[in-house]
Amino acid sequence: MAYPTRASQHHQTYLPDVLKGKTVNKICEELAQDGIKTVTGKDYWNPKSVMGMLTDEVYKGDCLFQKHVTVDTLQSKVIRNQGEEPQYYVENHHEAIIKPKDWDRVQDILEERKRNKGFVKDGHRKYERDAMKNQAFIEKLYCGECGYLMGHRRHVERRWEKPNETHFWVCCRHAQRYRTERCDTRRIRQDYLEWHFIRFLNQIHTDPNFTNDVLHWIKRLELRDERKKKEQHCRKE
Repeated sequence: MAYPTRASQHHQTYLPDVLKGKTVNKICEELAQDGIKTVTGKDYWNPKSVMGMLTDEVYKGDCLFQKHVTVDTLQSKVIRNQGEEPQYYVENHHEAIIKPKDWDRVQDILEERKRNKGFVKDGHRKYERDAMKNQAFIEKLYCGECGYLMGHRRHVERRWEKPNETHFWVCCRHAQRYRTERCDTRRIRQDYLEWHFIRFLNQIHTDPNFTNDVLHWIKRLELRDERKKKEQHCRKE
């Protein structure tokens, strides 16, 4: 099994960075600053992609067969194998790019970081990340500076017996630290957005101009007599 020389070079560079204490986001940021493009030619690296490579056993010389399975041959639908089919793990399948001992140490470090961020042993979070996310704001908020969609973020302080959570909405271009050109907008607290949203609803509820505008547009959307006749004629045919 052969691997691209470029991929091998990057992996030999940033996998030891994890051993030195660098985070995945920091690695993504440095790859972008160095002008190293992804396999698809993008200028910035996604932390999920880097994390996937850091945890891929092929770099230490092993191979796991049937990671994905086809569940619909007609539509060629492929899903991650989570017990649908047997998997086969082969050690020393090919020449290792990274020393197996170093790869195992990286996995221990990544697993420890998960625990510190609120993960338990099986990969489940101690605290539901989206439990307090206001679903009404999903794909509804856009950045006033760059026009990008705003996404949900949370900050958890565990200095007390009961964790204190603060929820924010932030521009996606600002949140992606691995981007070379980030948006300068600041994050907005969710409770601040909720308060102003309710205030806005109360204002339009008592605003006669708003009600008149809504009724005007509803009336414009209603079918006129000519359109109604055409619609009835089409249905008969």
